[in-house]
Amino acid sequence: MIEAGGDQSVMKSPFLQSLLSDSNLATDALFSSVVDVFIAGIDSTANTLTFLLTHLAENPEKQQKLYEELQQQFNTSDTLEAKFRNMPYLKACLRESHRLVFPLRDGARRYLDKDMVVGGYLIPKGAFFTNQLVFCNNTICQDEKYFRNPEQFIPERWLRSGGERGSIHPFSCLPFGQGTRSCIGQRFSELETYILITKVSPKSWNQDFSKEKC
Repeated sequence: MIEAGGDQSVMKSPFLQSLLSDSNLATDALFSSVVDVFIAGIDSTANTLTFLLTHLAENPEKQQKLYEELQQQFNTSDTLEAKFRNMPYLKACLRESHRLVFPLRDGARRYLDKDMVVGGYLIPKGAFFTNQLVFCNNTICQDEKYFRNPEQFIPERWLRSGGERGSIHPFSCLPFGQGTRSCIGQRFSELETYILITKVSPKSWNQDFSKEKC
């Protein structure tokens, strides 16, 4: 599909175009990047969707609020892109679900190629877990120092208006990492989740499972 002279429809993808036009990118690195986007994105999205639906089922009042936002937006003639831009509560629900349950089991990992001092602690080169430093973001997300009532599912904390977003430390919740080494499939995974949530059958909404913990 990505060899020269192959299916020309593939070339319509801006992402693939940018990869194929990079002369410094080796073939194995090209294949690795494409696989990372689809396989890693799909795997983490499956986990994300499972826990997001669980959180909504256990919190019927939040579920109802999201349902009303979806109904309002999908009764408009806007494009799908415009609809998602006007769904702050859907995005807040996803962010809050990520805060409660990290999408990947081991979290974000970084290999240290030199000694580093963090918060007064020396982290030696090649330290921790198979020569990798595990960033325990899930632990920080459950810390009352950074989040009020951290054990509760409160999407409102992420809203720009009337929420706590302005007081939340920008690096306290990083489900996709940060900077140049952040997850390459972040946008793909988020869009998948938004679409899947909106496609859930209306008959399954407004069900109260708050007393039936998984």
